[in-house]
Amino acid sequence: MDEPPIRTPMGTPMGLVKRTRSGLASAASTVAGAARAPARKAVPTGPTPTEPLRGTALERRLRTALSTAPHARSTASQVMSASPLRRGLFNVGLKQAARLRREGYLPASAGLEREELVRIHGAIIPTIADGTFRRPSRSRPDKAMTSSHGRTTGELHEIDVPQEQAALGALGWTRLCVDTDEIRARRVLSIIHSYHLDVLISPLGPSPSEYAADMRLLLPRGLSPQIQEALHQSSRPTLRLHLLGEGRIAVDDGSLLVRTFPDCPHPWPGSLLVEGGRVTRAEIEIHRHPNVMANILDVVDP
Repeated sequence: MDEPPIRTPMGTPMGLVKRTRSGLASAASTVAGAARAPARKAVPTGPTPTEPLRGTALERRLRTALSTAPHARSTASQVMSASPLRRGLFNVGLKQAARLRREGYLPASAGLEREELVRIHGAIIPTIADGTFRRPSRSRPDKAMTSSHGRTTGELHEIDVPQEQAALGALGWTRLCVDTDEIRARRVLSIIHSYHLDVLISPLGPSPSEYAADMRLLLPRGLSPQIQEALHQSSRPTLRLHLLGEGRIAVDDGSLLVRTFPDCPHPWPGSLLVEGGRVTRAEIEIHRHPNVMANILDVVDP
């Protein structure tokens, strides 16, 4: 379970903040060692469903993930978030940005590439959603510029379900955990910008009926003709539809020049991998928790 938010009374002595910061360097070495180790499988501790879960595999994974109790988080995640002490001083996504511009996004057949996924959900989507880098391109004035640079880090975990839950239709699922300092909520003076994101990753159903049901789940009204046209205009085989919330969707081919479209409702933010005009993988943000202590430290001593 997540630890309760740390409440700091007004007038807290600076000594408390300094003592907290003094432990970051030692914690960083521990975190760095843990980051190199393979992610262990976890078992949800949420309540066992009393009725069988029905629907497509994606729908059952989503319902399983949403009913899963919040997972335990490290002190480093809550205190350091995506600090350079944790992610590495020079790890701001420069290599990933160069690869995306050159090659585009990886297809589903390439498997799950952690660094690309972390950059998408911890840097690219927040940049587009918050309008941080929305200068128009001179060569393509109909597009806006985004960036994959930013303070973000994360891990992939395979989540098992207990046997009694599996008997009722619950499915194991893949969770991407992302700590990011790039979310500004489109407010210039936003103080809370450090968050921990939990993202469900799942393929869509292979059969026509399953695929149609999954698309209705993700995009109840489907894609507008303008979005479909933007997908067909790209010369790259693999694209992404970023679900930004409030009915906004961005079409992104990895060139860091994106087009955003309104009036396309979707229940969850996230990103959809599109190959050959077909959505092959859904990455749905199911939880977002502020890294309270990281935000406090950043405000007191930016």
